[in-house]
Amino acid sequence: MKKKEEALESRAKEINDLKSKIDVLAKQITQLETAIQQAKAETGSEAKRAQQLAENSSAKIATLEAELRDREEIVRAKESTLKGLEQNLTAKIQDLESQVKNKEKLLADQDRRVNDLNSQLETLTNGIKGMSSFFKQAEALTAVEAQGDGTVVPGQPLKGEIEKPANSQFKSAEVTSNPAGAAQEAVSPGFFDTVTKELADINGPLASMIISDHVTALGESIEKFPKTRVTELVKVLSKEITDEKLKIGFRKRIAKEL
Repeated sequence: MKKKEEALESRAKEINDLKSKIDVLAKQITQLETAIQQAKAETGSEAKRAQQLAENSSAKIATLEAELRDREEIVRAKESTLKGLEQNLTAKIQDLESQVKNKEKLLADQDRRVNDLNSQLETLTNGIKGMSSFFKQAEALTAVEAQGDGTVVPGQPLKGEIEKPANSQFKSAEVTSNPAGAAQEAVSPGFFDTVTKELADINGPLASMIISDHVTALGESIEKFPKTRVTELVKVLSKEITDEKLKIGFRKRIAKEL
């Protein structure tokens, strides 16, 4: 009996120990459940906060994206405006360059015209000088003819006192006296063409008229102008040339035609 009692006491003690352990485990379970609840609550709160943050971030991102699109539109509009201005400026520059080229061309044309007019003016001036010299020669020849008729012209030397012209270049062609009625050889048909061209190169388009007037003043014709009077004609024509070098060159070239 005693053993049974001891066994029962031992069992009761074990049961009490087990109950104590169960109570401890129950407390631990309760604590764990409480911790789990708290963890769940905290997790839910964190999730809620994360969701709010995500929503706020999404809103901010959408706002930023909208602002970015607006700015991109503004940039594109500015680029389009700048491109239009660039094209407009390019067109204006090309137009101005074209105007400058046209004005330069007009100025060049005007310069050429001015030069041509100056050349024509110089030619006319030389022609006028030549005509003045021609009239002086004509007056002198008239005086000589008057003396030949026995008329004395005041201020003019007598016929016997007239100085005979001398020119070394034409000395071989000069004839001081011709027998009356002697046949005179005429110059070649192309002689006066050459003389006209040479004089025109110096005195301009009036050369033909100057030569014709001098030939007439000498009492001759271009068709039958005698070689014996070429020296006299060339001397008279040389006086129409003001430049001494041109005058000498003119005489030399005409001398080659004889």
